[in-house]
Amino acid sequence: MDNPYARWAGIIRAAAYERVATLDRRLAMPSPDAVFFPEALNAVLWSEGVWDRMNADQGTHLDIAEEEDLSPSQSGALATHLEMASHGLAPADALIVRQAVVLLRRASRSAEWTIVAM
Repeated sequence: MDNPYARWAGIIRAAAYERVATLDRRLAMPSPDAVFFPEALNAVLWSEGVWDRMNADQGTHLDIAEEEDLSPSQSGALATHLEMASHGLAPADALIVRQAVVLLRRASRSAEWTIVAM
């Protein structure tokens, strides 16, 4: 049976969502407005408990929601969870996660909302 959590995920600045939502998520291309996690990386983040810890810590519903709006403080919390997880990842995956951490911290400091899409 396929892993139900082996699907892409994206961290997107809410202000750029309409423009970014049409990008090809499979490319995992860096952008100042979005970072997309390939399916395999997202599956690792699920298996490492990153998304579950975020749900427990911040009251989010990343396990059932297709999109979750994160407040600036929640964005900062997700950045912390992802940063901790990045240390055990393969170098290419860690790079993608660090790009997401930068986007989330920048949004948190600027009082911007972000969207997690899965």
